[in-house]
Amino acid sequence: MPELLTGMMHDGVAGLRAIQEAGGHTIVQDPTDAAYPELPGRALSVMTPNRVLRIDQIGHTLAALAGESVPPQLLPANVRFEADLDARGPVDPAVLTKLGPQTPISCPDCHGPTWLVQGETPPRVRCYLGHANTALELLNAGAEQVETALWSAIRALSDRAVTFDMLAADALGMEQNHAAEAYTARAKEARKHSEVARAFMQDLTRRLEPSV
Repeated sequence: MPELLTGMMHDGVAGLRAIQEAGGHTIVQDPTDAAYPELPGRALSVMTPNRVLRIDQIGHTLAALAGESVPPQLLPANVRFEADLDARGPVDPAVLTKLGPQTPISCPDCHGPTWLVQGETPPRVRCYLGHANTALELLNAGAEQVETALWSAIRALSDRAVTFDMLAADALGMEQNHAAEAYTARAKEARKHSEVARAFMQDLTRRLEPSV
């Protein structure tokens, strides 16, 4: 008798739907009663739970349902298959083709290849190590990776400018004015590129923010 409460994104929605497909009784908190209605709202957009309740109704309902008997039910094939994958740990990538086609997207957790789980809404992918992510989770993870990579590039350009400054000062100390001017020009160029990259990163980060 699982329930899905207040929260963000899709965390738990796929599991809740699988439990319902296996015969479980599902409860979703009424989004109008939730501090963060996004998660229960997303659940209601892709499935019809057995009950939609306010938070103060869920405890009593669970207590009442706990006393009811549940007839045995055969698990659906897709639920059995993914449960078996979870129990195995790392699996042969060829086995994952039974879930769906391989995608060009790398797993944000281990950076390995992923396979699209067919028939899922929202779209969901799995890797052979067992990590599973929805499309929205992939977007969020990708935005973080892009931001990290761009900040690394900006830092490298800034370090390059400082290094050229050091070389320019050293050249001046040896009265190598031509070399000092060249190093100073390279430092100025590196700083300009750093500022351009910083502005680009800030604009791109805003654009990468999911709008849903």
